[in-house]
Amino acid sequence: MAGVWEMQPSVSLSETISDNASLQSGDSKNEAITELSPGIRLRGTGDRLSVNLDYRLQRHIYARESEKNKTRHALGANASLEAIENWLFVDADATISQQDISAFGGSPLGDNSSNPNRTETANYRLSPYVRGQLGGWAAYQLKYTQSLTRADSAQVADIDNGTWSAGLSGLPAPSGLGWGLDGNGQTIEYENGRRSRSESARLLLSYQFDPQFKLAVFAGKERNNHASPQMQSNDTPGASLEWSPSSRTQITASWQRRFFGDGSSFSFSHRSALTAWRLSSSKDISVVPNQFGEVTLGSFFDLYFNLFASQEPDPIKRAVLVRNFLLLNGIPPNGTVSAGFLASRISVQRQHQGSVAILGANNSLTLSASQSDSRGLLAASNLSDDFDSVDQVRQQSLSLNWAHRFSPLSSLSLMLMRQHSQGSGATSLETTTDGLNLLFSTQLSPFTRASLGFRRSVVEGASDYAENALTGTVSHQF
Repeated sequence: MAGVWEMQPSVSLSETISDNASLQSGDSKNEAITELSPGIRLRGTGDRLSVNLDYRLQRHIYARESEKNKTRHALGANASLEAIENWLFVDADATISQQDISAFGGSPLGDNSSNPNRTETANYRLSPYVRGQLGGWAAYQLKYTQSLTRADSAQVADIDNGTWSAGLSGLPAPSGLGWGLDGNGQTIEYENGRRSRSESARLLLSYQFDPQFKLAVFAGKERNNHASPQMQSNDTPGASLEWSPSSRTQITASWQRRFFGDGSSFSFSHRSALTAWRLSSSKDISVVPNQFGEVTLGSFFDLYFNLFASQEPDPIKRAVLVRNFLLLNGIPPNGTVSAGFLASRISVQRQHQGSVAILGANNSLTLSASQSDSRGLLAASNLSDDFDSVDQVRQQSLSLNWAHRFSPLSSLSLMLMRQHSQGSGATSLETTTDGLNLLFSTQLSPFTRASLGFRRSVVEGASDYAENALTGTVSHQF
């Protein structure tokens, strides 16, 4: 059957007046920056194909220093194809965004200033896989994923990442007993650097006590050269649980012995009629920049998507509902707890995150907090990164977003954020970023919206500067 397709082109024009567009200390200059940004949003769903794409081109023109004129891209896209019915599938996704190179270069608000600590980074991922059943006793899946990460900055290594995985699991039994056998392999190649390889296998036994509670134990083995020039192997026993006390509350937890110590993960989510709560904690290795993993629990879109579940159960319709709500209230959909930073090697990361969204008749409040501890392993490329200067990086972030609706057409939003980065080891580094963003937004016509905003960023420590800026924007959807 023919699918349902929707294409929505748009364009926006904004003018920013900044008192320190170069983001430097002691050499601040006033600057006017014009941004022309055409974009397109594509949604398509069919029996065997679904596509979601958001792309925006951003052209920045400087009034005084035209040599700083630049073109940037912003992309978020994913597609799923059922190539052979009930057997062969293909998933693909792509992301292009601005990322912080160093944890100590500051992470100011706004991307139209000339920020030497930001670079455009792209990640492309393609995953063909097959899945099916063997008789009436087991299900199987075989998957391969190829991922490419590319950065515009010569300070950041490009990464090629190939991963295969295979799994065989018993079909649900009336007794509640379950079993599974899985394995995977990975090859990671860093630009001008070494190749890292890993292999693992695991046998899992589970028991479904009731529809809400499931417990599993597993034994396995892994082999890799992440922390040593030679391949090393170790046993990986572990356990996990899944508990859903109600349709509004989910809890998952797991523990596993790994080559770097104890690996773990925990997540909790709960929603009521007007609130959504999310907590998470994990310890694992990070191969590619963590910004390109799953959407973090600090994503405002992710929080409100969970909050609106009771109003709109259909995920596609709910995504549209959430995006319109965030747009009308001046809340950035991709706003996250922590910006993170780019590393040119594998690292061990311990992360804690918490978020809450509260929705009222005319007001909404989003509060997010996070802490991450990162420790670099062997250098993977000839390019330097933060782990060349410090052994461990700790980042702590806090953000608050308040939005008030004056009418169905106009809103005012306020965002406050603080991010603190601290490096320890033979040397120590420290940087704190404080930010404020105030935005008034109103609907001029059914397809035209205008906003006026003020932002202030203060960076202190290893980097030291401040910026104040006024921004006016008019956007139109065709």
